[in-house]
Amino acid sequence: TGETLTPMETLQKQAIIDALEKSQGNVVHASKLLGVGQATMYRKIKRYGLTLPSVSARSMQLHG
Repeated sequence: TGETLTPMETLQKQAIIDALEKSQGNVVHASKLLGVGQATMYRKIKRYGLTLPSVSARSMQLHG
């Protein structure tokens, strides 16, 4: 995103990445894992510059 994240934002971003990896990129399932609404999840994905294919690719690298 180009801007510096606060420590809390960094933790939140990592939690979203982890939830997306656990749910294999399924935003609905990931949002349920984190206890947030889908709109919030999509907003945070955009906010942190995440893309679902890159999350899935990273998961494959970590677990494949």
